[in-house]
Amino acid sequence: MPRISVNDAAVRFDCSQDTILRRIKLHQLVGSKDNRGKWWVILPDDGTAEPADSAKMRNSEPSPRGPHSTAKKSEIIVLTEALSGMMERMEHQHQVAIQLLVERVDAAELRAERAEDAVRDMLEHQSRPWWQRWFLR
Repeated sequence: MPRISVNDAAVRFDCSQDTILRRIKLHQLVGSKDNRGKWWVILPDDGTAEPADSAKMRNSEPSPRGPHSTAKKSEIIVLTEALSGMMERMEHQHQVAIQLLVERVDAAELRAERAEDAVRDMLEHQSRPWWQRWFLR
């Protein structure tokens, strides 16, 4: 199987070197590292694994390889559905928390208004002359 450098693969597939390395990590391209730490893209002998164009390379989703690929795909679907359900529950809990906070703020404002009224009444009572406070209570 022939191998080419990541730079050559990037030129050949018309994309960046980071895209090539990402595709190797996602198992969309086959690659290996040599003893010096340099990545190489391994091409099949018949050349069928090459993307037809760079748009396909940039926009394609990772596809699991191997004998368990259908099991992986179904597991991905199940996990995606579970995640969306969790996100919906989280959003509902977020709305409930907001409602509870609004109710607590309203209750605190009501208590503050009552305290202000009590202080105002006390100040009015204290501002009267002593004889009105004593006799008129």
